[in-house]
Amino acid sequence: MAETLEHSPRLRAEWIIRAAPDRRLASSESSRQLRAKLDRQPLLGKVAVTLPANGEPAARIAMLQVRTTRATLKAPARTGVRWGDLEVCAVLAREENPPLGQRPIDWMLLTSLPVTNLATAVPILEWYSGRWEIEVCFKVLKSGCRVAPLPLETADRRDPGVALYLIIAWRILFATHLGREEPHQSCEIVFAREEWPATYLLHDLPVPASPPSLGEMLNLVARLGGYLNRSLDGPPGPPAIWKGLRRVREAVWLLQVLKRTGIPQ
Repeated sequence: MAETLEHSPRLRAEWIIRAAPDRRLASSESSRQLRAKLDRQPLLGKVAVTLPANGEPAARIAMLQVRTTRATLKAPARTGVRWGDLEVCAVLAREENPPLGQRPIDWMLLTSLPVTNLATAVPILEWYSGRWEIEVCFKVLKSGCRVAPLPLETADRRDPGVALYLIIAWRILFATHLGREEPHQSCEIVFAREEWPATYLLHDLPVPASPPSLGEMLNLVARLGGYLNRSLDGPPGPPAIWKGLRRVREAVWLLQVLKRTGIPQ
């Protein structure tokens, strides 16, 4: 956190971090612990946050009570390193009445961004709530696109490579969510004209005369990636879709080669 202050505001990366354990405050503070200071702050208001299922039967909306304060964190002692105390903004978002059997949400967030009222606290909660989608995106990037083992030895090679694979990861997530929200749309709002016929051929199915729906196309692609399509299964997720898309692209390339060489398809 302190190292970000070494950069100019124009280059500095702002951050939001969830503090799982409580944090000690500097001796200049009236409280010794951060949570105790937050608990004494007036209630700013309530914010509704949508939580994904994440192992639960379904997603739900949590009503969070929000408090905030500025606090100076006591620097930890490290051998050979001397850090100074650090002033941050802290936001406490707590669910007072969770549904029966559900663990209440209790977020203590630290940020370099200024937070003084409910209006400035809401974006902090919204950005932190986006962490689930960010984790899925990076899972696609690392496990699906496999960017870590790419033999890119210099920054000039690495940066364009990562940028390209981020576009691929975004496309997979975009298709996944759009397929759940707009399954009856034409698949060509996501897939190229040559991709959906190749997908049908991979399944040994007759190619329809017109583009299928996005929901049907994603189901076929995900089945190529291991999705079982059982009656109780939920909609296909990004891992099955990214694996299926790799097979679809290979089929497209094969059809293009056959077309160029004049071999009957």
